[in-house]
Amino acid sequence: RVLLVGLGERERFGTEAVRRAAAAAAARARELSASHLATIVHGGGAGGLSPASAAQATV
Repeated sequence: RVLLVGLGERERFGTEAVRRAAAAAAARARELSASHLATIVHGGGAGGLSPASAAQATV
């Protein structure tokens, strides 16, 4: 299965958007009884977040 989660509007993108997206993905994976969940660190590149901030917001 593949789950896509939106990050919202570009102008409003930040660590909170990353947190919300990661939480939504984790909750849905739990509902689906997924045994694995993989993601990338959102915002570490074009999003303008530092890699550390993006990673911290993801987990």
